[in-house]
Amino acid sequence: MVVLLGLGLSTAALADDFDGDLVDDTLDNCPYDSNADQTDSDCDGEGDACQSADHACLECCAAGDIVFDDDEDGIDNDHDNCDNAPNPDQADSDCDGTGDECDPDGDSHLCSGDGDGVPDDVDNCPVDTNPFQEDADCDGLGDVCDPNDTDGFCDADADGVGDDADNCPDVANTNQADGDCDGDGDACDTDPNNSICDADSDLVADSADNCPAAANTDQADSDCDAKGDVCDADSHDGACGDHDYDGDGVPELLDVCPDEDASDHDLYTDGCVDTIQDFSPFIRTLAISKKAAETALTAVADSAANSYERGQTKVAELKLRALTNLAKALNKTTFITNDQYGLIIRFSGDVGEDL
Repeated sequence: MVVLLGLGLSTAALADDFDGDLVDDTLDNCPYDSNADQTDSDCDGEGDACQSADHACLECCAAGDIVFDDDEDGIDNDHDNCDNAPNPDQADSDCDGTGDECDPDGDSHLCSGDGDGVPDDVDNCPVDTNPFQEDADCDGLGDVCDPNDTDGFCDADADGVGDDADNCPDVANTNQADGDCDGDGDACDTDPNNSICDADSDLVADSADNCPAAANTDQADSDCDAKGDVCDADSHDGACGDHDYDGDGVPELLDVCPDEDASDHDLYTDGCVDTIQDFSPFIRTLAISKKAAETALTAVADSAANSYERGQTKVAELKLRALTNLAKALNKTTFITNDQYGLIIRFSGDVGEDL
């Protein structure tokens, strides 16, 4: 009886850990096979040591979720398009839902998410139907899905000129030469002589027009510089121009005051408005034959100029009056001619107005 009792106790002790792996049978995931580490790779509650079919558990073992990956490619069976053939890239070139690695008909479908017949990998609007792939601004986004259809740059011939402005959009011609001005560039013009260039429509071809941008049928060119008068910014500089920029009648090379129009106030003809300082030099230009008369007149003129320079304006005016009286007397005695007298009187009057 004692022996039996002893055997009975020993049997009970073994029943708590039948496989002797020190894990209680009530907790052991392989109670009949020793597996102290309790490894359960597929998280199904049955240890690897006693499981006939093993699966790779990918995630969530701790939470108790069972995730299978039969082909061990890192993609769980539920999301693997080839769960029996490793294909971590999940390539599906015909978009039929079956990966290329296990697809018996790899091109049975066409990848076109929007159903327009254009494969998604080349479709410029893969989620919007546009079978003709219109792309007005050549930015790679089709017109139907482009939020800004003017921000690109179309240049089919890659010549740096946008298609919308290119006179040969399919033939490179950076210079845009158009010899006959028909709108077709020379590089692609099938009839390069079907018209003439006449930008201003004055019936004179641009190649011969001295003002190609301004109509001038008569081609008038008063200063002979090959620029028509209607477009010539300087009508004095040509070979037959008067070269009188201020228009006072004194040529530029002789004009002391080239930017001052001295017309009708330049008896001295130096291109400047006459001043009292010019009176004495002016008298010398009159070629008075009687030197004594010339000397007397220039002496009074110089004296008047000196008074004016000293700020004695009234004295200068009196001396000018004396000069005119002297000229009158010299004229009566025929020391100066009537013309010389008239010019002296006129010069004195012009200068006197400016004092």
